[in-house]
Amino acid sequence: MFSNLHFKEILPALGMGIMVGVSGAVVSYRLRSQTTSVHSRLDKLTEAISALQREWRELRESLTAQGASIKRTNSGFISIHASSGDDDDEFFEEAYEGFTTPPEALLYKDAEESVEFEGETNLELVAFLREMDKLFLGTDEEQETALNRLLAKRLQYSDNVHFMWRLAKAHLLASDVATKNGDDTNKKRLIFEGKDYAFTAMSIDENNADTHKWYSLLIGLATDYVSNQEKIQLGYDFKEHMLKALELRPSDPYLYNYYGRYIYEVATMSWILRKAAAALYGEPPSGTIDEALENFLKAEALQPQFFSTNALYVGKCYLQKRDTKKAVAWFQTAVGIPGSSADELKSKEEAQLYLRKYT
Repeated sequence: MFSNLHFKEILPALGMGIMVGVSGAVVSYRLRSQTTSVHSRLDKLTEAISALQREWRELRESLTAQGASIKRTNSGFISIHASSGDDDDEFFEEAYEGFTTPPEALLYKDAEESVEFEGETNLELVAFLREMDKLFLGTDEEQETALNRLLAKRLQYSDNVHFMWRLAKAHLLASDVATKNGDDTNKKRLIFEGKDYAFTAMSIDENNADTHKWYSLLIGLATDYVSNQEKIQLGYDFKEHMLKALELRPSDPYLYNYYGRYIYEVATMSWILRKAAAALYGEPPSGTIDEALENFLKAEALQPQFFSTNALYVGKCYLQKRDTKKAVAWFQTAVGIPGSSADELKSKEEAQLYLRKYT
């Protein structure tokens, strides 16, 4: 729960919280009494990685003598191949990439959100926000119009939760357009500005599901631009706020998709990254393919074929479970679901690749 000031300890599992204000400053603010300092944990992480590197080199030397080497596959598993002479450090750098929040921009514009404006008495503001909601459902140009109109009023309504989470959402939608346009600089700016606005909205009202949803989604996208340590921290943060959003709005299929994708990433995390996370935080995040699949299927039960990416991940879960027949059926479903966001287009391409491989 938030304190009387509505600030939440957003990283309790990690021993440290981070607060992101509208200014974009990141402030460390509370350490759990039972944990040691971050520096101490970093020392342990360094020692653990060094030990693993030694074990890795010994294993590679042994295999090289037999004309083979070890490689990490795209699925997260370890396999043995003919030796290619790849450098060890490249493997360890790649391993860090295995645990983040969902790796690509998600689809957000159609997700269930607050429509009743609970507690809002400013009818002029309500009418304006309803108009913004319609623009969110429109073209890229209409979404850009919504962002600009919201920005023009941000000082006037900076203490209004309904306005602020929509301002955060507008930034995320604009970042999706930037993704499609290949404008990474603008994408990064929009993500971090949106994250700050979402945090402000969350501090205004801790019991508004949309504030937790947009905050978690934006910090998920922010993992593309932070250090490896911060990626792991933000992964825990993503989980906490997505679970809070689900608690407040259990009827939203998109939330189950977002959380399921987090669990899928955790379940397919490489062994080296699990070792690293355990050294830094005491234990790695936990999750199974069955748990991820349960969330994806729950989303489908709430709204069948609502999102091509959800169908894709159902298929990927069945592949992990060695049920190719069901996986193919879901990949076919993913390809047939309408949608034009960056995430949906990428999901359809991936589903088509799986279909070419397994049919």
